[in-house]
Amino acid sequence: MSKPLRLLAQDQDDVPVVSALIQDAVVRPSEVCLDARARRFVLLMNRFRWEDAAEEPRRVRTALRIEGVMKATRKAWPSAADKEAVLELLAITVTPRAEGAATLELDFAGPAAVRLEVECVEILLEDLTEPWPARAKPAHKA
Repeated sequence: MSKPLRLLAQDQDDVPVVSALIQDAVVRPSEVCLDARARRFVLLMNRFRWEDAAEEPRRVRTALRIEGVMKATRKAWPSAADKEAVLELLAITVTPRAEGAATLELDFAGPAAVRLEVECVEILLEDLTEPWPARAKPAHKA
């Protein structure tokens, strides 16, 4: 079995690595949470294992945790009544601000997005389960 991924991003240069690993993850809106008191944003996803893409396509249950969140906003987010909604996470981008602060943008297929204002970049990406066979490898149009 492959080793579970556990990756810590602590500056803006680390964010593209995390972004590449979460590309094409599928997420239910109900599994996205902001704990304002702890200033923590958590997203549970079924991540496509790009690092194993040359082998049999596999997915794994993964948590993405972002610390130091000062403000969070959503755009075009599915309603709470839409229990069947599934979002495809495409990328995380970072825009640096003053003194280590940054804006993180989580972009999903279609119009949905989450913008996080953070005091510094601190992202933990951690696999929670063993991988399982994926139905197919995600395809991207040129």
